[in-house]
Amino acid sequence: MKAHPVSYLFVYGTLKKEFDNPGTRMLKKYADLVATGKINAVLYQVADYPGSVRSPDPSAWVEGEVYLLKQPETILTLLDEYEDFAPNDPMHSEFIRSTIPIYLSDGPCLTGWVYLFNRPVSNLIRITKFVNIGGTPSEK
Repeated sequence: MKAHPVSYLFVYGTLKKEFDNPGTRMLKKYADLVATGKINAVLYQVADYPGSVRSPDPSAWVEGEVYLLKQPETILTLLDEYEDFAPNDPMHSEFIRSTIPIYLSDGPCLTGWVYLFNRPVSNLIRITKFVNIGGTPSEK
């Protein structure tokens, strides 16, 4: 298996530790929560889950958790499926896995993976902080 040069993952929605779904269970098995942080992005309500997109506004931040991936190839392959990201067909993927700067709460900046929303956002509501909108955080 080809090793990924990036070993961190930033999560901001239903992959956060407070949820119990297939994605969070995978993270618990293949990654360790190491910090909280933020990315330069904006958050939109997609359905009962949020979608984040990069922002040119330097004051736009999405807060989340940073995980150290113990088995990057394994967990990223599993999360790609969970996040509807097809590496061989990114145009038709709901989310795109990208590497971006992550600003840790204790100061340092590192590069990590994040799943960014890959659809138009013009008809979506922008949200400032993700909360459990759907009532049951059992799925995405």
